[in-house]
Amino acid sequence: MTTIQQYQCGLFVDLQPRYAEWKAFVQTHSNFRYNVAAPVRYRCFFDDKMHVTQDLFLPAVSDHRFVLHVAIFEGDLYVVQRCIRCHSLVTPQALTCAARFGHLHIVEFLHLNAQHLPPSAGHAAVDAAAKHGHLAVVQFLIRHQYTSSPHAMDAAASRGHLEMVTFLHTHGAGGCTHVALDGAAEHGHLDVVAFLHHHRSEGATIDAMDFATQNGHLDVVQFLHVHRTEGCSADALNWAAEGGHLELVHFLHDHRHEGATTDAMDAAAQHGYMDIVEFLHENRSEGCTSAAMDLAAANGHMDVVQFLVSRRREGCSADALVWAAQNGHLDMVMFLWMHVEHVRCHVEAARRAAKRHEHNAIDQYLEFQQSELMKQ
Repeated sequence: MTTIQQYQCGLFVDLQPRYAEWKAFVQTHSNFRYNVAAPVRYRCFFDDKMHVTQDLFLPAVSDHRFVLHVAIFEGDLYVVQRCIRCHSLVTPQALTCAARFGHLHIVEFLHLNAQHLPPSAGHAAVDAAAKHGHLAVVQFLIRHQYTSSPHAMDAAASRGHLEMVTFLHTHGAGGCTHVALDGAAEHGHLDVVAFLHHHRSEGATIDAMDFATQNGHLDVVQFLHVHRTEGCSADALNWAAEGGHLELVHFLHDHRHEGATTDAMDAAAQHGYMDIVEFLHENRSEGCTSAAMDLAAANGHMDVVQFLVSRRREGCSADALVWAAQNGHLDMVMFLWMHVEHVRCHVEAARRAAKRHEHNAIDQYLEFQQSELMKQ
């Protein structure tokens, strides 16, 4: 009789509140993008900026496995066990969910209760655990003959999990692709880059040096330059300039031959990196475009604009005055008016931009200058 009372409508009594909570949520929410009266249990998903259906490995929040997968996410083995007893819910996705969040005790339980699943069905679980650095979970799965794909080492390398990469390599689990070295380089994981270089043969692409440069990883770029042959593209120097990485700009200029484009100085000017603008002007021949002064003016970088006016011949467009006015840079508007005469014919557009953003001092200054012009 006690058993019957505990098990109503196919659910244990202690699970019924969870399922009622889920069903009510499904009725009022089409997805998990909005935290509108979400149950307390689910609010952590929003706080962590998770995409719930993807991170729980389900197609939709209305999926009948949702309560189970939330319990897996929480690491609540008791609730997982109760859910499994009520329904046949053990699927490859449940195992993958447990592996992704590193809950070894739940992985072990699901493994023991999922004998009908072939080991090959677990490659997603190994991949997910490897990506998030859960070494103990990967070791358990590999020991029990679960397989992985190249994505496991690729993702582990990109995230800097050297122990994971070493384990997967040593156990011949799935191999990898050039994405492993490219990703490790991009994110500055020099130890992983070195390991892959010395122990794997998949190689890399120019993305390795390009993206390592973009993210300011000088040590990685130096290693790739010395030990690898893929090289880089002109994007490397362009991105180093854009990111304000002066040491990398120097290194690429001194040691690489791929060159750059006008994007390098344009971007450095836009972000106010005066030292890089000056270096590129004095040491390279690519030059810049009028966008350099336009964007520097828009962002209020007076020193850069003054340098470009005095040392370069590309000039600027009407956008320089309009954007400076729009963004409230009165000193810039005054400088351009005094030193770049051709922008004056766009005074009306600049005044409209200033008014639209309530920069009254700029509008008044331009109005005065406009009236003075009309007197001449």
